[in-house]
Amino acid sequence: QTSYDMWGHSAGGQFVHRFCTFMETTHVNRAVAANSGWYTLPDAKESFPYGYKEITDVKWNKQLPRLLARNFYVQLGGNDTSTSGLNNKEGSVAQGSNRLERGKFYYTTSQSIAKNSGVYFNWKLSIVPGVGHEPEKMAKAAMEIFTY
Repeated sequence: QTSYDMWGHSAGGQFVHRFCTFMETTHVNRAVAANSGWYTLPDAKESFPYGYKEITDVKWNKQLPRLLARNFYVQLGGNDTSTSGLNNKEGSVAQGSNRLERGKFYYTTSQSIAKNSGVYFNWKLSIVPGVGHEPEKMAKAAMEIFTY
């Protein structure tokens, strides 16, 4: 096997999106970050951990186009609007008040960065209707992504 798919929910979704952000070379085919609590944006103007402003050991002129061209899904539960257990630091709250808002913010901000940078954007936003912060239901919905 030369590639693999990956999916993570909640903290696992945070791992997936940061793995795809910071790993210069991977064999990931499809990556799905589901219901993350907050995000590290592909933004050089935002300070770490909410962006990569201070990170100098990654070649961002090559990494940013690779990241934004990945077969990457931001998967969100349409009812994941609880604020329980969320990071409430200023950088997280700036992304939205709940996981659904933060995921949409991450996706649209990344899309804008791609457009403004003139790089190809291959990400998809997948909102699972009627589902909250429920890993089993999110995993079941992710199987549709992995079986097409």
